[in-house]
Amino acid sequence: MAPRRKCFSVLKKDTGEYVVIKRIPREKIMGRKEYKLISHESIILEKLHHPNIIGMVDVIPTPTHLNLVLEYAIGTELASEIVARKTFTEHDVQKITKELLHGMAYIHRQGIVHGDVKPENIICSFDDHHLKFGATETRSGYFKDTLDSEMSLVASQSSSASSSSMKMCRENSGVRELKSLKLIDFGLARFAEDSSAAKNTGGTMAFNAPELLEGGQVTAESDMWAVGVPCFILLGGYPPFFSDPDRRTVADIVNSPYYAFTNECSQALRDQIIDADPAFVSPFWDDVSGLAQDFVQGLLCRHPEDRLTAEQALQHPWITNPVDYVPRARVDVPPDEDYDDNVNEGEGEDALPL
Repeated sequence: MAPRRKCFSVLKKDTGEYVVIKRIPREKIMGRKEYKLISHESIILEKLHHPNIIGMVDVIPTPTHLNLVLEYAIGTELASEIVARKTFTEHDVQKITKELLHGMAYIHRQGIVHGDVKPENIICSFDDHHLKFGATETRSGYFKDTLDSEMSLVASQSSSASSSSMKMCRENSGVRELKSLKLIDFGLARFAEDSSAAKNTGGTMAFNAPELLEGGQVTAESDMWAVGVPCFILLGGYPPFFSDPDRRTVADIVNSPYYAFTNECSQALRDQIIDADPAFVSPFWDDVSGLAQDFVQGLLCRHPEDRLTAEQALQHPWITNPVDYVPRARVDVPPDEDYDDNVNEGEGEDALPL
């Protein structure tokens, strides 16, 4: 497990730009394994320069901490968007997925695997996002070591870069277009050729590929499985795998929060993921195109060699063809109402066999 990091939003005195600092106590990285995790992250981030990947500005060692200075990503975690919005149009999902694929294709071309792709590690900025300063800005002191000459601390300590005291505001503008997307947190990233360091080191079970749950290695293929899971969630409104098949009812899906599904870690869920039989439940998939369903299935394949690569996914017709903005009705049912477990069998000319 990677050592616990504390993140701060920081103002660089020399440029006036905001950055994020990951402060890692030195006593937490004295062991060979922990030091290797940190050195991997810093080396990998130094190598990456892409609009869909969080950038590293600098590494500043101090007597007490190792400080990774990162780009400040404006926006919110995709996980927070899922909780807040619940329903996404297919147009929105295509744009989010396409941007994520550009980032994945880039790191895979560099011979790097991320190892922890999930909505919590994806920062999205929409056209109604803006930072508001002034009354919401706080100054909680300065670093008392060598950082003091470089930067001043302007935000309270937080558990993630997206939750700072610089208030993220939204305007009620109706249709929200994606402005930017960044993949963050390369704490579990590896060079693909480094097989000795490529064993599954954790991550969230709900986003782990079957081969990882069977003790396999983190690869570009397991990254692509992890891309397929949030894509499924955005289109369907729930994760593709359940520990209990009886929870696939409409009422259970509607009344179960996102984190109740994705934070589960059980042998039953492990078995369902290894079986790789995603649940396309009606009515959640009734208005999703056959191309979108085909795309998701191309990522959630049981065998790694059968999955779409990032480059292949970018050439999939669902990604290359425009998707019209069509509002989707939110499925809403009373908690105590019973529903049949109807699985979408793919009716209509645009449907595919599931």
